[in-house]
This record gives sequence, structure tokens and C-alpha cells, in this order.
Amino acid sequence: MKTTPCILLYTKNSSFLDDIIKWQTRGKYFHAAMLTDTGTVLESAPGIGVRERSLEPDDFAADHYSIPGCDWDKAIAAFRSQIGKDYDWEGDLHFVTKQNSDDPDKWFCSEIAFWAVSQGGVALLQNIVASQVSPTILGYSPLIKREEQND
Repeated sequence: MKTTPCILLYTKNSSFLDDIIKWQTRGKYFHAAMLTDTGTVLESAPGIGVRERSLEPDDFAADHYSIPGCDWDKAIAAFRSQIGKDYDWEGDLHFVTKQNSDDPDKWFCSEIAFWAVSQGGVALLQNIVASQVSPTILGYSPLIKREEQND
């Protein structure tokens, strides 16, 4: 399946952890991922780590954001270069503890999405590092554009 690459931000809860993330970040998003041009999804998932997977029904319900000027080939290649790395639980806890975690061998969802887009040449937010970016903060970037979904 050929698709247009974009960032996916998820609002539909499926776990207690999703509720905690939304509550702690005071926003509507609990997960971020990247849709590739071949119709796969790149993400870092709790208990799984960085992976590439097939599209699932919840992916169509997520908010899709395009990023003008992003070199998607570079962003996707950067994301894929991290496949197999662990999920960053300490980084996720940053939103509760306010302690930074910059472990180069671990990623949480919005952290890696933010970083991969930067490797594609777009700095989504100024004066912030990837480890401080929640899914909600990612959605605040003035450089992203929400796309309408055709269900």
C-alpha cells in the first residue's frame, strides 16, 4: 500500500498507561508514531521498543500530521536505524519526575518521532530536546499540518 508519510498522534485510549500519559502531559495525545510511504508504522512501544509494523485500525483513527519540508526518506531511514532499541521507561517517567533521561539506546514514542523528523531536516520546536517532547507537545509544533482523513 502506497501512503503519504506523516506523523500519527493517537487519542483513542486502550490502556491505563494511555490515561496517565494524557493526564500528566495535560493533553489529548498519548502516543506518537510515523507512517511510512509503504504503509507501515514506525514506533517505540512500551514493552516492545522501536519497531516497524503493519497498519492497524487504530492507526486510521489517529490524527495524521504532515510536515512540509521534511525529507521523509532521511526521517524514515533514521527511524529505521533505531529498530530493536528498547523502550525508554525512564524517559517516559520524565513527565512525572522531571528528571531527564538521554539514553542513546532507548526511546519513547514522541522522542524518537521528534528526533527522526529532525534528521529529515525539520526542527519541529525550538529550544527543546527530544527527551522533553511528549505526544501533546509534538502536536503544538507550528510546522505540522493536520490532514483530514477519508474513512
